[in-house]
Amino acid sequence: MLQRLRGHVRRRWFFHLVQIIATATLVYWCWHIPSPGYAIGALAFLAAVMSLNDKMLRWEKAIWMLLIGASLILEFYAIHEERVNTANAEAHRTAQEHQQFQIIADGFKKTIENSDRQFAATESHFNETLNTMTGDGSYCYFTFNLDGAPGLVHKGKFTLYDLRANFLDAKKSFIVGTEWLLGSPIKIGDFPAGSGQFISGVNKPSSSTGQLNLLIFFGERNGFWHEVYRGRYVNNTWVEAIRVVKENGAPFSQKDVLIFEKIDKQFPRDKKGRVVWN
Repeated sequence: MLQRLRGHVRRRWFFHLVQIIATATLVYWCWHIPSPGYAIGALAFLAAVMSLNDKMLRWEKAIWMLLIGASLILEFYAIHEERVNTANAEAHRTAQEHQQFQIIADGFKKTIENSDRQFAATESHFNETLNTMTGDGSYCYFTFNLDGAPGLVHKGKFTLYDLRANFLDAKKSFIVGTEWLLGSPIKIGDFPAGSGQFISGVNKPSSSTGQLNLLIFFGERNGFWHEVYRGRYVNNTWVEAIRVVKENGAPFSQKDVLIFEKIDKQFPRDKKGRVVWN
C-alpha cells in the first residue's frame, strides 16, 4: 500500500509540486493580502492544472478543491481590503484638502480682519478729524452764572467753530426763517470745549417783578439750534427755565429734537405743574 502511494506520488510529482507551491503562496497571502486579481489568477491556474490531472484520488481532489476555495476566499478578501484602503485614502486626501482649504480660508479671514481693523481705525480717525472740524454734536446755551454774569455754557467734547448767536425778545413777533436779519447777530467765533463765553448787552431786569424772555438762535459749522430762555425773580432770587432744541430743517418744525433742558425748582409753574414756555 505504501509502495503504491509512493509510486503514485512519483508519477504525479508535477501536480503535487504545484499543490505545495500553491499552499505556501496562499499561506503567505494570508499574512500579506495581495492586490485584487492575483488570487483569482492563482485560482484559474490551479483549475487549469487540475483539469490535466485525469486520474486523481479522492484526497488529491479534496486538496485541489481546498486550494481553489482558499484562492476564491482570498480574492474576495483582497477586493474588500482594496475598497477599504481606497475609502481610507480618499478620506485622508479629503481631510488634507479640507485642511489646506482651512489654512487658506484662515489666511483670507486674517487678511479681512486686518483690513477691517485698518479701515475701522482709518474711519475712526476720519470721524474724529471731521468731528473736530465741525463740532459734531456739541452745542451751547445762554444762562446767568453763579455771579449773575450773562454767558454761554459749552456742552460736548468738540470745539464749536464760527459760532454766532442772535438774541430775540420772545414776546415780540418775528418771521421764521429771517431771524438772522432781525437785530445784530453776535459773532462769537471759535468756542472751545470746557470753556465759557461772556455775553455783553444782556442784563437781568432791574425790578424784582421783571422778567426776561429770550429766544436765542445759534449757528455754527455743524448746524443750527435754538434756546428758549425764561428768567424770573422768586422771593428776590433769580430762577431760570431753559430749553435747547436741535433744528432739523426749518426752525420749530416737527423734526426738531430737544437736546437739553434745565429748570430751577423754584421756577413758577401752572396748575398742572408745567412750565409755560409760550
